[in-house]
Amino acid sequence: MSDASIWARVRPVFFWLHLAVGVTAGAVILVMSVTGALLGFERQLATAIDDAPRVTVPAGATRLPLDTLLARADANVSAGAIISMDRSAEVPVLVRYASRVRSDVRIDPYSGRALPQRAGGRTQAFFQRLREWHRFVGQANGRGWGRVATGAANLLFLGLVLSGLCLWWPDRWSHAIVRAQLVPAFRMRPK
Repeated sequence: MSDASIWARVRPVFFWLHLAVGVTAGAVILVMSVTGALLGFERQLATAIDDAPRVTVPAGATRLPLDTLLARADANVSAGAIISMDRSAEVPVLVRYASRVRSDVRIDPYSGRALPQRAGGRTQAFFQRLREWHRFVGQANGRGWGRVATGAANLLFLGLVLSGLCLWWPDRWSHAIVRAQLVPAFRMRPK
């Protein structure tokens, strides 16, 4: 039996296995993609929804140096902190902590005092829940099946890439075959 006839028999099984794994892992990957895209705009969405506080600019005042701001606000910036400074004069300096255990701190760039926390915190709670869905498929503590599911989906995605390459690989190579595989035929009519 030749290699081509073995592959002709194995290929349909390989294809359906590839499809089943793609649909299964694709559900988790879709959740991770959508939540990741929303988390990418977390700061902008939180500012728009919560209507972040503004600072009144004193006449003739200049912004304080960053070290002075952090010392006056007692922000305790560690290696896991992210500091955001906006060009706009009315936007406070934002200190976000990577661990998410501490709340964000907004600092008046002219006086150095920490601004009061926003009431409600619904947006922060929403993004924390979104982060749990992104990392652990909704599991709050990161232990259990959620962490395993996201890890397995990422590993299966790698397998999908490799198996897709095997399914795409032509039996024989020619310029016409490569062109047909790589260049979309926009003029073809749908079936």
